[in-house]
Order: sequence, then structure tokens, then C-alpha cells
Amino acid sequence: MGAETIESALPEGFQERVKGRGLVHGAWVPQQLILRNPSVGYFLTHCGLGSLAEAMVNDCHLVLLPHAADQIINARLMSGDLRIGVEVEKGEEDGLFRKEDVYKAVKSVMDEGSELGKESRANHAKWRQRYP
Repeated sequence: MGAETIESALPEGFQERVKGRGLVHGAWVPQQLILRNPSVGYFLTHCGLGSLAEAMVNDCHLVLLPHAADQIINARLMSGDLRIGVEVEKGEEDGLFRKEDVYKAVKSVMDEGSELGKESRANHAKWRQRYP
């Protein structure tokens, strides 16, 4: 918050550290094409309806990081009722997301041995078959 660009909000040296392994882009991107790419393992989403609809028709795993009220409702639907993604837990003291909690959520969907990840992937596959 308070930064004029995405790039200026990043920690010093971040872009150099991820160069060749990741990409940070602060403008519009063709999200459907990116999510469809087989090299994308998971989608860390703010849980807006448009992003969730695009994610549902693709094979990437969902890590849910909601901020606003409607996003929180969407995240609870996806992670709770449909069991299609994993919501990042917030800190109990201040209600903020912590990097350790983001890591834990990503690991739970990406780890082949994770029961939560297996269930999430299976449920996501069922929904994709219903709505191709």
C-alpha cells in the first residue's frame, strides 16, 4: 500500500533474486493463458469472482488469499464448501497474513503426500469436468 507501482513495493533486490525463476509484472496480463500453462503449479489468488472462474477451468491448484469481504466469502466457499483450494490463515493477534502461513498453504497444495492437497486436486478435477 502507498506504492506507485508494484515494482516499487517490492523489497530491495527482490527482482534480482527471482530473475530467471519468476516474474513480477504490475500491469494487465493474459491470466487465462498463464493459468493454462503446464508450468504453473498453483495460483495465489485474491479470490475475486473473475479470477476464481478462470482458475476453475484450468488445472492449477488454488491458494486463496482474500482481503475484502466478498473475497473472504468466495474463499470460504472454495476452501470450505467445495474444498477446491486452501485458504491462507491470518495471524490471530493482528489478522495479517504471514509469509510462513502463505508457505504452509502453498506446501499443502503442492506436496504430493499432502491429504489436503490430494483432496483439493481431486475436487478441482471433478468441477473442471462438469464445466469444461
